[in-house]
Amino acid sequence: MAITLACANSFHKDRRDYLRHQLKQLLCLCEDKKILASKFPVLASAVGFAREEIIWYFSHNEKRKRKKEEKPGVQDLAVSELIWLLKVLVTKMKKNKSSKMIEKYF
Repeated sequence: MAITLACANSFHKDRRDYLRHQLKQLLCLCEDKKILASKFPVLASAVGFAREEIIWYFSHNEKRKRKKEEKPGVQDLAVSELIWLLKVLVTKMKKNKSSKMIEKYF
């Protein structure tokens, strides 16, 4: 169990990096409304996954601050980019939510 706890930070950092890359790719795909409509379930799951990872980061970062544990590499500055990408993706999804293309698929 101690090995799992020790590797959790690097595992989640790798996951956040992967999510940032994938959200950038999804934003490029969202430029075409036809693709947006067909990939809507993928977009929704990516948003949920990124949301959970952001919540994990801040909840565990807060626990470390309370315990006064300051380890090198704990703060991930790329989280702000992940939040911004998530916001832009959700905005695009909301803007096209009532699109006839999406209604056609679902």
